[in-house]
Amino acid sequence: MIFHRLTLKDFGLFRGSHTFSLTPRIKYNRPRPIILIGGKNGTGKTTILEAVRLCLYGPRSLGNRVSRNVYNEYLASMIHHGPVALLQPDNSSVAIEFEHVHGGIRDRYCVERRWGIRQRTTKPIGESLTIHKNSEPLSDFEAEHWQDFLNELIPIGLSQLFFFDGEKIQGLAEDTSSPKLLADSIKSLLGVDLVERLQSDLKIYLYRSKKDTNTNQMSCAINSAEEELRNLESQLSFIEEKIADRRARIDEFEIQISLQEEQIAKEGGNYARQREHLKIRQSALSAKIEALQNQVKEACNGLLPFAFAPSLCERLRERLIEEGTLEAWHTAQNAVKDRNRNLLDFLQTDDFWKSVSESQLSSEIRDSITQRIANLLSGQIQPTDSLEESSQLHHLSSLESQKLLNWIDRSLNRVPQKLRELNHELLRSTSELHEVERDLARIPADEVLQPLMIELNGLHQQFGALRKQEQDEMANVQSLMYRQEKVKRDLEQLKESQQTAHDDLRRIQLVSDVQSLLHTYSAQLTHAKIDALNKDFVNCFNQLCRKRGMVKRIEISPDSFAAILYDQEDRPIAKEELSAGEKQIYAISVLWALARTSGRPLPMIIDTPLGRLDSEHRDRMIAHYFPNASHQVVVLSTDTELDKRNFEILRPYISHAYHLEFDQIEGCANAEERYFWKTIEAEENSIF
Repeated sequence: MIFHRLTLKDFGLFRGSHTFSLTPRIKYNRPRPIILIGGKNGTGKTTILEAVRLCLYGPRSLGNRVSRNVYNEYLASMIHHGPVALLQPDNSSVAIEFEHVHGGIRDRYCVERRWGIRQRTTKPIGESLTIHKNSEPLSDFEAEHWQDFLNELIPIGLSQLFFFDGEKIQGLAEDTSSPKLLADSIKSLLGVDLVERLQSDLKIYLYRSKKDTNTNQMSCAINSAEEELRNLESQLSFIEEKIADRRARIDEFEIQISLQEEQIAKEGGNYARQREHLKIRQSALSAKIEALQNQVKEACNGLLPFAFAPSLCERLRERLIEEGTLEAWHTAQNAVKDRNRNLLDFLQTDDFWKSVSESQLSSEIRDSITQRIANLLSGQIQPTDSLEESSQLHHLSSLESQKLLNWIDRSLNRVPQKLRELNHELLRSTSELHEVERDLARIPADEVLQPLMIELNGLHQQFGALRKQEQDEMANVQSLMYRQEKVKRDLEQLKESQQTAHDDLRRIQLVSDVQSLLHTYSAQLTHAKIDALNKDFVNCFNQLCRKRGMVKRIEISPDSFAAILYDQEDRPIAKEELSAGEKQIYAISVLWALARTSGRPLPMIIDTPLGRLDSEHRDRMIAHYFPNASHQVVVLSTDTELDKRNFEILRPYISHAYHLEFDQIEGCANAEERYFWKTIEAEENSIF
């Protein structure tokens, strides 16, 4: 696994977005595994380590038993808050891109965890986790299981072995750093946990198999089901025979009923059954015919006579329209005459001519103009030739004239149409009444049909009783068939369970054999791994410790993984006798030996690794541990831990470096791709 990129957005001391490239670079065909991130205390080094753990593990990055409220408070506290910013961020995120090889296939993942402050909600912090695989959303697991995927990929127990704080790692030497969690992590790292998990799963399987396996009860249940199935088959056979007999009788009654109905039809029975209906229909038709006749009479008393003289009606309509036009002209003529008279009177007054002097127009000219205007106005009110020949005959008002025109329109159009419809309906109703009366005449006397009808009713009653019995028996058959199918399914399942039980008995024996074998294998695997771990630890410790050959061997308990050191004279070394630096060397040697023994290619992130060490131990750590701890080592250090001299020793293994500085005014940390010293030689510039 290789971490390629870490991105922080408004996280902790970092304002805005900051991206750290963590991909180890190659210089002169030689891999350089170390990425150096330097900064003084309080510039954000530990924040970077927290970001990695938070992104991968979420709430579990704070511990196994952290409440949701505590976790929400932690998330809120990690949203950057600057002392001078007018608008404070209300959300934050961390993202890691890494490469992982599984089954020989190399995939690139991007894990991003976002959270923000919600206003006026029951959940004050909203959090989301997204995982992309090769630029596509992870589809191998459902979204709700993405965190489980990360926990399996890099178990939380391993995080303290590969992402650790040098100041806190001393607890490993003093057995104060959750020994059970450490033991579980070591087992997982060495692969021993897989065997123990398999043994645990086999115990659960064995318990369930023994609990579910009871062949005697299954045999009794199978016998009972087979007996019930035979009883159901016997009942079905008996009822089906009864149904066959009843259907034969039903067929006989259907024939008798058909013959009886034919006899009744010959005697006019069909008409007799419709007697009441025919009488009701006769009465309704008679009433309808009478109503239609009354409507015809009303039409005759109204405008109908005028419909027989359409030409006279048309002439009358034309005359009324002509007289209406003449009356309108006379009204307009009178109005125009009054207006013209007033105009002529005004022309003859001095007010009209006062703007014209006598020198311009003489009185004779004015009289001539007035006369010409009078002649012109008189010509406007002359009637047309057609109106001159017209005269008023009826002397009707406009309302009376309009009423007559409406009557004429109804007489010529609507009244004839209505009369035709009434006549058609009257003919149809009369014809239907004659048919009903003929049918009533065909009905025979009651004394002829009554015996036949009584016999037919008796046949129908017996037929109905047989049909009801048949339906009840069919329902009983359906119920028995349903029970039969259910018993068959249950019997099949019981037989399958019986076969499974026999197979389980055989598997139980195999599981017992496998458990015994796994117990032996686990013990041998643990001892083999511990032997390899012992050798790697002694080698690592003696490389890092300034006291040459201080430790001859180490004994590690296969159960608790508690360790006891022995000197060259094979005497146990009490851990209390170790100095603070030696304890840190011991803890780092354990982690280094675990990584070498497990063979798991995980990156290392080490925060303040040299704080408790003297100069000689620091030189050994720099020369032997950092270049060989892993294929990717991210070192978070101060300028006192890794000064210029130590930097020169480590420089051939450094891929690139970042320098963290804290801006006191802005209240945030900034990162530049360099180390503490601003002046770097040309070769260093080529590296960084």
